[in-house]
Amino acid sequence: MSSIKVFISDDYYKAFISVVFTDDDPVEVEDIIKTLTDGHVTYGTDLEVIKAICAMKESVVNELVAEGQPHIHGLDSEITLTYENIKLPRPRVLEDGTVDFKHLNLLQKIKEGEVLAIKTPSTKGIHGMTVTGKEIRSRNGKDSKLSFGENVTISENGLRLYAACDGIYKCENNKISILNYLEFPNGVGVQTGDIDFKGDIFITGNVINNYKIDCDGNLTINGLIEGTDLNVTGDITITKGITGHCESTVICGGNFIAKYIDNADIRVKGNLEAGEILNSKVMCDGEVIVKGKKGHIIGGEITAKYAINATTIGSKLGVITLINLGVDIDSIEELKELKAFIANEIETERKLKQFINILEGKIKKRIITSDETETLERCYDSLEQIQFVIKEKTARLKTLREMLLKAQQGQVKTETIYPDTLVRIGRHSYFVDEAVLRSIIKKSHDDIVAIGF
Repeated sequence: MSSIKVFISDDYYKAFISVVFTDDDPVEVEDIIKTLTDGHVTYGTDLEVIKAICAMKESVVNELVAEGQPHIHGLDSEITLTYENIKLPRPRVLEDGTVDFKHLNLLQKIKEGEVLAIKTPSTKGIHGMTVTGKEIRSRNGKDSKLSFGENVTISENGLRLYAACDGIYKCENNKISILNYLEFPNGVGVQTGDIDFKGDIFITGNVINNYKIDCDGNLTINGLIEGTDLNVTGDITITKGITGHCESTVICGGNFIAKYIDNADIRVKGNLEAGEILNSKVMCDGEVIVKGKKGHIIGGEITAKYAINATTIGSKLGVITLINLGVDIDSIEELKELKAFIANEIETERKLKQFINILEGKIKKRIITSDETETLERCYDSLEQIQFVIKEKTARLKTLREMLLKAQQGQVKTETIYPDTLVRIGRHSYFVDEAVLRSIIKKSHDDIVAIGF
């Protein structure tokens, strides 16, 4: 007697049959299907396989005749960071065997527009179906958000993060930011190397010998610096001061404030304020103010365009101190060149307007050619450019004239100015051969005078 047995896999996604054929009891397709149905197999039946089994009339064991649809869980989203936070760097060993502690590349610099993170989206799950007709539900993949902070933008599809500006990469708690503000809580030295940053820098502690700081922003140092070069676009504030050892060069594009300046070379575009200046070279495009408990300028050379105000200048010991006041020669030369340039451009403008009037007259008479029409268009463009340049250069000329006028009214004000101090205002000089108290030194006609206050 023929027999049909059904076996279902443990996960219910597959059904198998075993068939034993006898000559006197044939097995038909309907018999197998009925057996499967009785065994609760109602989905995914492969009718072609069943027909083939019946046609061959050969016994089979565990032949796959039904297959369900396995459920597929969705994939979680993935975030790939294109940069990693830099860990503590190791100094490089140079070819000569020495160790470079200065160029540590501690800061991971990012350029505007760089890709910071890429997100692979999560996928939805696909529900399954067993051979018994039962739906097996799947779960969707978990979604994770791209977390970002300042100076970071996200693409329209939400799958990429970009740097919105140049800066330093930071990823904290999976939140990505580009910093244009940088903080060094333990000073600058071996542990940091030279610093080059496009943004504001705040340093707690000292900056030791032979390290450089380039800052395209404001620099604040809550400490002192020794033998250090600073190149700063904005303001500089140093709460203690500068011990330059005749090795420090400071270039400041804004205002400069320090408790003291000792043996340093300082160049400031704005105003400079300090508690004392010792044996230093200072060039300031604004005013130099030296006040406080000491408030003295001793030795070196101090140059300011507009004014110098100090409690004392020079020393009882006769230390030679040079004081310069007034606009530098470069500004005067620029003024002369600008006047000549503007006069030349105005003459060019006058001639161009004349030529334009001629061509416009031809338009009115309808006798202008196509070539002349093109020439007229080019003339309009040239005139617009020339007028823009004249306006721009005239504004600069006005600024220089105001600067010169202000410089002519400049003065040196001090409680005490000691002998061996030389004051220069423009082309005139005033040598102090004996102490002068509570005085204002300024230019009067073609001479320099000291007036009490």
